[in-house]
Parts: sequence; C-alpha cells; structure tokens
Amino acid sequence: MKYKKVSIREDVYSMLRRIALETGKTISDVIKELAGVPTKTCYFCGSRHNIHDHHIIPLSLAKKLGINTSIPTIPLCESCHKKLHGLLDPIIKKIKKQIICDTSKIEEEISELKKTLETPHNIESKLRNLEQLLNSLVNGLEVSIRGIKQEISELRNTVNELSDKLEKLSTAPPPSAPTSPTGKGGSRRKKRTIADIMKESKVSLLSEMSIRRPESFLRKAREEGVVAIEGYKDVVLVDRDYWEEFKNRLSELPKEVREGLDAKLLNFLKENGLIYWDGTENKWVLTIKE
Repeated sequence: MKYKKVSIREDVYSMLRRIALETGKTISDVIKELAGVPTKTCYFCGSRHNIHDHHIIPLSLAKKLGINTSIPTIPLCESCHKKLHGLLDPIIKKIKKQIICDTSKIEEEISELKKTLETPHNIESKLRNLEQLLNSLVNGLEVSIRGIKQEISELRNTVNELSDKLEKLSTAPPPSAPTSPTGKGGSRRKKRTIADIMKESKVSLLSEMSIRRPESFLRKAREEGVVAIEGYKDVVLVDRDYWEEFKNRLSELPKEVREGLDAKLLNFLKENGLIYWDGTENKWVLTIKE
C-alpha cells in the first residue's frame, strides 16, 4: 500500500516529533499508530499481517513457577507463532511434570519437618544420641591413632637397626684365610672410609653409588670432610683437596670443558644453577657458599 505525501502543520509536526522522542519511535511509526495502521513486524519473517504477541514464558508455566510480574512478549505472525508452539509445547509439558514432581517432594519434606518441630523432645533425644555416637567415634579414633603412632615408632627403630647392620656387612672386608702373625698378610686389613674412597675417585655422583641409606651416608661423608653438594635431583661428592684445587683453578678454566673430572663437576654445577660464566671478566663464578 502506498501513502500520499501530505503537508503537516508546524505545531502538529512538533507534537509528533515530541511523541517520537519520548517513545523512541520514528515520526512515521507514530503517525501510523495514530491512524490505526499496524507497525509491528514478525520477529522471524518480518511480516506485518496478523501479528500476535507471544509471551516468552508461557502464562501457564509462569503460574506454576509463581511468576507474578509482567512477562515480556515478542511480535509473531500467525504462521511463525504456530511453528514456535509446535516446538516448545512438548518441552513445556516436561517442565510442568518436573515442577509438579519436585513440588510434591518439597511438600512431603515440609510436612515431615513440621511433625518434627511439633515434638521438640524428639529433636533433643536425637541430638543427644548423635552427640554420644560422635564422642564414641572420636575416642575410638584417638586410641587407634595412638596405637598406630607407637607401632610406627617401633617399626622405624627396627628398620634403622637393620639398615645399620646391613651397611656394616656391605662395607666390611671379605674374610681372609688365617695366616701366621709374622707371615704375609698377618696384619689386620684397615676398613676403608668414605674419605678414602673419594681420595681415589675425586668426583662421584650419589646416583652412581649403590647406597641403601643415602641420608646417613651423606651425613657420615660430611663428618669425614667430604664435600657433598646437593642439586635438584642428585648429589655430587668431591674430595676435599680436589675441591680446594678446583676452586683455585676456576678462574683459569675455559668456557668449554668437555673431558675429565673438571667437566663432570662443572656440568653438575651448571645444570643446578650453582655456577655461571661471567662474560665481562671471562671466568667461572660460583654461587654456593660452604
């Protein structure tokens, strides 16, 4: 339908413009509304014919949910309105059934609670029984925990004793054939210490040794003067004399050392961030303090 252009008086135009600004509509839509011309269009297809107001939440469902406020609507033509209800109606039926089921469960729980509240002595007796049960459980747990702690302490002592015996057996020299005191081998063989072993190897990683109790081994090594440096995943053991000599030679070592004991020790220190190369003075710098 085509509309003829008409001239509008200035006072009428100013009134229409004011209404349009207040309602957020165009002057054309305001004129159409005043003339009774439908201005709504279908939300989906854009049609202007036979427009319905579709409630976003169906009124029947809103009543079940207890929604009393006004429900927003969207304009739909008759065809789109029917299609939308065909899709939504089965889902809305399921929601209604679930609401009815949940409501009945809630009502049952409320009735049970009311019965309990009507007889307060039942609550007090139940609370007393619960308190007694909890106290008995706590007392039983405390007794069990004390017993477990005592057993763990005894077991730890037994394990330490066995470990000491095994370590002594593993480090003891093999039995030698009996000889005369004046004959060859008549003097008793001296037991080698960790310091003696490190005098020979100079630099060794703990992971390379077959040690059953690493903590006691490291403690004993430090007591004997061996340098033990801990890294992220391993420990390096260094003979004390070799360590002092290594520190004195550190300023003379080149940036790349690929072979020998110096390379082994230097690589361990680099991997664990305990040494770095000073590019300005061209020398290695230790970051650990003994």
